[in-house]
Amino acid sequence: MRKLKVRDWDEKRKEMFIPYAGYLPKGVTRKRDFFIGFNNTGLEVSEYEGKGYWRVMPIMLFTRLIDKAGIQVFAADILQVPHDDGWFYLKVAYDEEYARFWFIDEADGDHCYSPDEFDIEEILVVGNIYANPELLQVEEAI
Repeated sequence: MRKLKVRDWDEKRKEMFIPYAGYLPKGVTRKRDFFIGFNNTGLEVSEYEGKGYWRVMPIMLFTRLIDKAGIQVFAADILQVPHDDGWFYLKVAYDEEYARFWFIDEADGDHCYSPDEFDIEEILVVGNIYANPELLQVEEAI
């Protein structure tokens, strides 16, 4: 069985991290205030915010793809893909219904591409949807 590789985005601290048993983010001093484990809906990473509220952090699965710079590609990454006219940007998304990854072009009405449609050696990870959402913003035609 292959090892599941994930990473998480901490919106509060504005940083990406790799969750593992015993991990505590900056500012968390009590282990009971930070949870990495399985609940009834699957893997969860959350932090206790007080007064009974837990902040759940998004989990990003590793696609098993490596870009041309040797960077691992995860769900929620933004990819720069070569095109005849230069470059365009795609978001990596995981489809739970079909248990597969898609590359999504938000500028083209959320058109989905299979990763098999691209030469992975030409693709570059340039950010992710949490730290760099501006990369996916569509410019309005004048």
